[in-house]
Amino acid sequence: RWSATLSWQNTADSEFQNRTPAENSLRASHIDVKTLGLDLSFESAAGPGTLVYGMDFYHDDVDSSGFRNNLAGTNYRENLPVADDSDYDLLGVYSQYVWSPIEVLEITTGARFTHAAASLGRFQDATGQQVTDQSDDWQSLVGSLRGLYRITQEWSAFGGISQAFRAPNLDDLTGNLSTRAGGSSIGSTDVDPENFITYELGLRHEMETASFATSVFYTDVSDLITGVPVAKGSNNTVTTNAADAYVYGVEIEGAWRFHPQWTLTGFAAWQDARISSPAFLNGPIESKPQSRQLPLSGSLALRWTAPSEKFWIEGRVLAADTEDRITAADQAADHQRIPTNGTPGYIVASLRAGWQIHEHLDLGCGIENLTDEDYRNHGSGQNEAGIGGVISARVTW
Repeated sequence: RWSATLSWQNTADSEFQNRTPAENSLRASHIDVKTLGLDLSFESAAGPGTLVYGMDFYHDDVDSSGFRNNLAGTNYRENLPVADDSDYDLLGVYSQYVWSPIEVLEITTGARFTHAAASLGRFQDATGQQVTDQSDDWQSLVGSLRGLYRITQEWSAFGGISQAFRAPNLDDLTGNLSTRAGGSSIGSTDVDPENFITYELGLRHEMETASFATSVFYTDVSDLITGVPVAKGSNNTVTTNAADAYVYGVEIEGAWRFHPQWTLTGFAAWQDARISSPAFLNGPIESKPQSRQLPLSGSLALRWTAPSEKFWIEGRVLAADTEDRITAADQAADHQRIPTNGTPGYIVASLRAGWQIHEHLDLGCGIENLTDEDYRNHGSGQNEAGIGGVISARVTW
């Protein structure tokens, strides 16, 4: 089997700010990105197992513009949000082999080679000087090993070790943006890629009318790309690899069809994370909670399906606990995204329905946020929409 995808996307992002009474309070920026992509994937029988292999390639063509000025219009200066007239290429080549040495055991091994290259046009460096025509590239080979063991016909255990790699993007390298509560974030062409390794263990139970799965994970992060304050107490940051971090958590999900027409489903997730980074450039290393980690979150849904299976209706409740695992310094620096004393918890209800008119047409509708709850996803910087309606149609052939 094989598949091929050729894609082209054009994304434009503009912003205007009036930050009175700050100096140079008028700020504007525009970024235009054209992306050409190619994905090729193949699957073949190979020996006792199955081999999946392929490649993907994306080319970004980026133009940017921007300025800062005061209210009187007497201090105009160019301020590029990222490097103008830049290119960014990302190439991946991968393979994955799945085989069963014995009937109850399935082993999956994988490898991926990544090559990233950035060609930077005009941008301002950390000193405010304009720089032109720089380039850099990075490459890495990462692997994974996963296993699934069928304990009984209904119970199975799984686990794995996986590596990951992220090359610096244009924002990491040349970003010059307003960030958090009125500060600035400056990129650096000296940053190196981030590296991750994740360990996971889980248990799965499947029956005709019920299923359950739970897993725990731990991710170790080295050379994390992060903004470090330029001086003690400053809200202006420069991008460095000066941080290491870890994240661990647990996820649970389940489904129960307690009646031929009624099904109850739900999930819950929780994580904890810490980061070790300098308090400021060349300052002491401090360990602190990751400021935008996922709070305890969960969802519960009850669905009724007509005997004909042509119509269904579902009620869902989504909830999150208060997230206050943040230091006073991070709270002060990011008070526009994270409210005082943390992001409040919330409970949001919705009602949805679907109707299969015939085999080629499905209609759907829903009412979101039934109680018009005023809430925010932690770290997002904006409140979610109030009560609203959704109408959808899907045509297949």
